[in-house]
Amino acid sequence: ANSIPKLTELRVFANLVMRGVKVIHRIPVRGSPLEYVQLPVSKGGLGVSCPRITAMISFLVTILKKLWSTDEYIRNLYNEYLKSVVEVETGKKNVTVADLAYYLSDGKLANKKPLFGYTCFSRIRDISRGLSMNQDSPLNCFRFVEDNGKLAIEVKATESGKVKRYTDLHLKKLQQLLKGDVNAAILNRFITEKPVKSEVVQVIQQHPGSNSFVRQGGKVSLACHNIIHKARLNLLNCNYNTYDSNSPKTCRRCGAENETQWHILQVCPYSWGRWITHRHDAVLYRVKELIESG
Repeated sequence: ANSIPKLTELRVFANLVMRGVKVIHRIPVRGSPLEYVQLPVSKGGLGVSCPRITAMISFLVTILKKLWSTDEYIRNLYNEYLKSVVEVETGKKNVTVADLAYYLSDGKLANKKPLFGYTCFSRIRDISRGLSMNQDSPLNCFRFVEDNGKLAIEVKATESGKVKRYTDLHLKKLQQLLKGDVNAAILNRFITEKPVKSEVVQVIQQHPGSNSFVRQGGKVSLACHNIIHKARLNLLNCNYNTYDSNSPKTCRRCGAENETQWHILQVCPYSWGRWITHRHDAVLYRVKELIESG
């Protein structure tokens, strides 16, 4: 349990990493959502997982591999160790699997300070609290339960989502499954709590093809980062994106009620002429290609 940093240190490290990613991609450090950075690329984000959440899930799966091990010696060793810890911490004798699940789920104890000392199972209690009980926790619910006389975990990504139960049968894909639940929770929080900044991500969920914003494929230039991520987060400098309620929201060109990014690109009549010419030239270029290719 002492081989990895404390969760408080991981939180500081994660904040530095997220800040660095924003700076590299020319995203404003303040006012921009972390969900955009952490969401997978296929969901419209940058695909940079939070180091703190990744470390917690990795440690959790590592300990569960010992508790659910197919090697009888390893399995008995860790389960007996867990029972000894729970007996000391709770003061009970002959503890049951339900008692073990309650302890690992960060259940309240008689003494606030651990009597057995800080163990790997103390870290599991911290992880249970970090995944679902803190203000910045990604999951709606995470807890250990008893399933057919064995330990299992229950996960609920969102408030309206389904409760999933993972047992030793899911061990090989457990880390992948938990990361999927975390991504689902982050996506739901982004869309429900930040509807304006997640408009592009909402479109991508309905039309995945719109996630490819480079016409010929490939990577975008570094100069594009100055505008593209701000545009995808509704952070470009236009009247509608200002936080001051007293400032005008009308279009500076045509006088429309709201000068949004979408209005400037698609609706504002001052932009029509350029786009009509662009579409006309694109058609001519395509006809020219077909003629030359025979």
